[in-house]
Amino acid sequence: MPFLLTIRHGVENAGDAFGRGDVRRFDSLPIRIGGNESCACNIEASDAPPEVGVLQADGTQGRVCFSPAAGVEVFVNDKLLSGTEAVRSGDEIRVGHWLIRFHRLYGSARRSRSANMLSVFAKVSVVLLLLAEVSIVFWIPAQARREFLWHVQLVRLRSSRALDHARKRVRGFKSDAPALRAIASAIETELDARARYLREHRDSMSVEQHQAMAKEIERLSAIVLAAKRGKALQAIPKLRTVETIGGVLNADTSESKRSGKPK
Repeated sequence: MPFLLTIRHGVENAGDAFGRGDVRRFDSLPIRIGGNESCACNIEASDAPPEVGVLQADGTQGRVCFSPAAGVEVFVNDKLLSGTEAVRSGDEIRVGHWLIRFHRLYGSARRSRSANMLSVFAKVSVVLLLLAEVSIVFWIPAQARREFLWHVQLVRLRSSRALDHARKRVRGFKSDAPALRAIASAIETELDARARYLREHRDSMSVEQHQAMAKEIERLSAIVLAAKRGKALQAIPKLRTVETIGGVLNADTSESKRSGKPK
């Protein structure tokens, strides 16, 4: 049964009642206290009595008793001892000017199963939270970078696909009208020029440039499609001069009749 004995001089340390003193630890009983070198707890002072008493186990329920030495006045909590007295943790033994306080040491109680499980759960939660924060810190920028790269590739694919589709459409265009054939030839030349430009500068072009290129190619492809459907060049409407002038004269005659003034 481990315990501590705190030894202080009551006169020299009177102004420091809560001072630490000389603290000694003992792990077993009995312990003989006194100023003699043969004592296990040697006070090591000239004014200390050679023997103060003995701390020993009572044997019943782990009690500790103090037996004073013969011919020595010993007080426990200011009570003069006449024989063996049980001492409890915190009791003060006084002999002359020397104060000896007895303190029991208790082992830490084992934690319950629920407390251990809660502790493990808390530790695992903290670790998972840290892992989540670290993964988020690294995952979000990586995901944003991946999404941007995919967007760039899709935009490039759109411009290349629009170019291939437009060139295929213009090469399959056939018409008897010379004007439509000229339009198709001019568009094919434009598409060939854009194809050469894409081959040379595809990787260095920005997303906005690829988008603008795709829109231009789709516009040229739409012209070819309109030419296939016969809507590229609309016929110029004929002038209807006689009908227009006659309508104006008739309207003027009707207005004169309503007003009663001859024209």
